[in-house]
Formats: sequence, C-alpha cells, structure tokens
Amino acid sequence: MFSKFLFLIFFLTFINSVNAQNNTNSVSKSFTETLTNTMTNTLTNTLNKTETNSNSNSNSLVNSNKQIKKSLNTNTILNNFFSNYKLVGEVNYSHLFWDLYDAKLFSETGDFEENKFALVLKYNTKISSKSVVKETINQLKKQKEYTEVELDELRTLLKNTFKDIKVDDTFIGIREKNTAYFYFKNKKVLETKNLEFINLFFNIWLREDSQNPAFTKKLLGKNK
Repeated sequence: MFSKFLFLIFFLTFINSVNAQNNTNSVSKSFTETLTNTMTNTLTNTLNKTETNSNSNSNSLVNSNKQIKKSLNTNTILNNFFSNYKLVGEVNYSHLFWDLYDAKLFSETGDFEENKFALVLKYNTKISSKSVVKETINQLKKQKEYTEVELDELRTLLKNTFKDIKVDDTFIGIREKNTAYFYFKNKKVLETKNLEFINLFFNIWLREDSQNPAFTKKLLGKNK
C-alpha cells in the first residue's frame, strides 16, 4: 500500500510539470487534467478496496478467535471433571429442514460409561427458551407419567436452566456418579443430585428406544 502512495505522489508531480510546460496549450492542459483525474480516481478506488479487504480479513480473524476461545472454555470445563477424556461418538441432529445441533459424547476411555460421561451440544440455529422447555418436557413424558404438580416443578427447573439459544451456543451436561452438572454458554446453570431426573434427562439422547435410535447409536459410538 505504501508503494502505491509513492507512485501517486510521483505521478501527480510529473503531471504538474507537464502542465507548467504546456500552459499555453489548452487542449493539452485539458487532456492532462482528464488523465490526472482518471488515474487519481483509479488509484483511490484501488486503495479503498485494499482497505476493505484488510478490514474483512481482520473481522474473519476476530470471529476465528471467538470460536477458539469458545472451544477452549469447553475444554476447560471438561478438564475439571476428567483427567483424560476421549470422544465416544458424534452426530448431527436435524429435523425436517432445520439443522438443530451437533452432539458429542465424551468419556475417560472412549467407550460409553454409564456413571461418568459428558454430553456436549453445539447449536446451529436459534431456538427460544420456551421451545426448548416444551420439547424437553415432551421427551421426559415419554419415559414417565407426571402429575400436574410435578410438571409445574419441572417447568420451573427447566426455565431456570435453559435460556434463548443462539447459533454456536453450547450446552454441556456432565454426569459424575449420582450428580449432574449442566453448563450453558460455558456457565454452570444447574447442579442436581435428583437421580430420577438425571437418568430421564440424559436418556432423551442415550436410551435405546429414543426418538431417533440411529442418532443414539452414532452418539454411543456403536457404528465404529
């Protein structure tokens, strides 16, 4: 870019010299001014495009750094629970035309371990808190008959846990024996020892007769 500025200065100096020598020639002067304006506009547009591309590359780098930071935060959370963790399985979940989320399951051995694992969901679309709570309750009701009082308590619990979801938001659910820890956007939103809720919640994705058995099979690494 600096070399382009030097060329512009040199060119304008040269044109001014030509103007001085041809002051009496109006045709030459008009031609020179036209040529000067044309070259100046061309160089200016080129420099503006270069600056725009530079800003675009800078924005791409910022977005890339945000993704790296998000990944590092997720890894930090997992490192708090696992001395070593390996991928059990991963799968994308889509419904009709909507790409909803990518799911990954981790354990210390790389095989599914019932009493210690981590489920990570990275969302690919916006979903309202209301929709998440409603769908979660529907999935839980397929496994247990709830009273109205229990459903009200469940709605309150889930509303406090799940907020509106944006693209690239991450949910992490970790089971460690009889305790579960839930993280949303890398912040802890729930810790519970309610064993029945823990089993029913994770079974939405992990039970053999889940809503999508093929999804569950891949998540459990059974297609390796």
